[in-house]
Amino acid sequence: MFLKVLGTLTLCLAVAAAPSPKKKHMRGTVPFTSDKGGSAPSSSASNQNQVGRPIDRSTPAQKSTSTGGDLRGSQNSTGVKIDAGTLKKCEQKQSLETFIQISSATKPHTPPQGGVYFISDLRETPQLFYLNSAGKWPKQMTFFSDGVPYFSVSPDGEKILVATHRGGDEQYQIYLLEPKAALRLTPLLTEKDVRIESVSWGPDSKWFAFTSNARNKTDMDLYRFNLHSQKAPLLSELVGHNEVTDVSLDGKRIVLTNFRSISDSDVVIWDIAEKTLTKTPKKAGESRDFSGLFGKNSKTLFYLSDADKGVVQLHSLDLTVGKASKALTFGKWEIEAFSLNKDRNSLILTENEEGYAHFAGFEVDGRGKRGKTFSVPTSPNSIVSSASLGDRGNIFFAETSSVRNSDIWEWRGEKRVQWTQAAQVWMDSDCLSREELVHYPTFDGKVIPAFLYLPQDAHGPVPFIVSVHGGPESQYRPAFSRLFQYFLQRGFGVLAPNVRGSTGYGRDYTRLDNYKLRMDSVKDVIAGAKWLL
Repeated sequence: MFLKVLGTLTLCLAVAAAPSPKKKHMRGTVPFTSDKGGSAPSSSASNQNQVGRPIDRSTPAQKSTSTGGDLRGSQNSTGVKIDAGTLKKCEQKQSLETFIQISSATKPHTPPQGGVYFISDLRETPQLFYLNSAGKWPKQMTFFSDGVPYFSVSPDGEKILVATHRGGDEQYQIYLLEPKAALRLTPLLTEKDVRIESVSWGPDSKWFAFTSNARNKTDMDLYRFNLHSQKAPLLSELVGHNEVTDVSLDGKRIVLTNFRSISDSDVVIWDIAEKTLTKTPKKAGESRDFSGLFGKNSKTLFYLSDADKGVVQLHSLDLTVGKASKALTFGKWEIEAFSLNKDRNSLILTENEEGYAHFAGFEVDGRGKRGKTFSVPTSPNSIVSSASLGDRGNIFFAETSSVRNSDIWEWRGEKRVQWTQAAQVWMDSDCLSREELVHYPTFDGKVIPAFLYLPQDAHGPVPFIVSVHGGPESQYRPAFSRLFQYFLQRGFGVLAPNVRGSTGYGRDYTRLDNYKLRMDSVKDVIAGAKWLL
């Protein structure tokens, strides 16, 4: 066994027996409970055979053919039967260059005029595109050499703020794009060595709030840019990392997230007339409060928080009372994002279930109370994101899975409509390897969630790549990976663990590798490699 770093991918190669297609792993378990402080995945007595060390993972058929027999026509890594014709169709291996050229489409936003804006690397670097109907060739809106990391469409749909940077320096600069004025592009905030961290439009589309480190190159202060005067006065000197997330519909308040760390943040509100900054009420101790959005009467605030039980849920706060917020969701999985429609009476949230993501939707009133639910697209074993609600009850969103790159879809009249077809059309998804959610035991008895990938015709010993995500506060998600599929086509297996310290499983699990415990997460990686042997 040896370790090698290739870019951001850590390779840990070990010869291991291919897991049996009939072997079932723990799925849907909550990775909590610990007797040593904090929380971690755990197994019950009924699951001992599922998470114990796989001494022999071959089926009888695999045992009888492990010295050279042909298993084609049996099953793939997910237990789905694959006929010999499919395997023959998939014998051709695609080059790394071919995989790199597979593009994606993400971050959809539908303006009042209809259609959808989105980011795509169709032209190698991520650029802004627009489509006015499904299935057609998109119109490219930007042509920056270093691409567009984010954009924001004005409430009237007439203007777009686009961010770019130079040479990958991540010093984001802001330009104004006017689609109806022959794509006129006006530089607004382009000072060198200054980073524009976040932007949010005012309700009349004549100004926007933003955070920037222009004052001292360190702290992200709050500013307001007036499009008519082309001036951006400083509203408030802030400390640390701050992101503006919304402006109230009456234009009187701006809400921001103040980050002290990945696990400790506050939601703060700037009153434009009073020139005061107020922190929303929170419980004692550290908690993640973030991503505030105002309700339709500007007197209610929705935001995400893990203050209750250490799992991020959706909260609402009555700004006229000033009391503690109320939770609107109570699930065992974390809410990672939410969005509101233009009228602020329909809400869609995105729930992270062990790396997969799905939507839930319900109505909300002016006081922040939940109403009846409405239909949303369901996508098992995939990751949906960036829900953008249209004026006709439609929903645009991005979706990806281990065998499909990200595309833009619309949910309309209880049906899914695919708007983009990123350049994977030449590759049959049947020729790609799907993931399997597994859980393996680690050195101290805890259980680590991971995603296991096997080559299409895996039988006998398989060389494995153990891919460890960065962060360390991050999470591996089973999205489409060009690099994974390249190695899988060449006979490698992949194990992608979410070791202790990963996000997505609650506050306690994220804290299990803090400070002097950091090497425990490395031990989790080693345990994963041993589990494969």
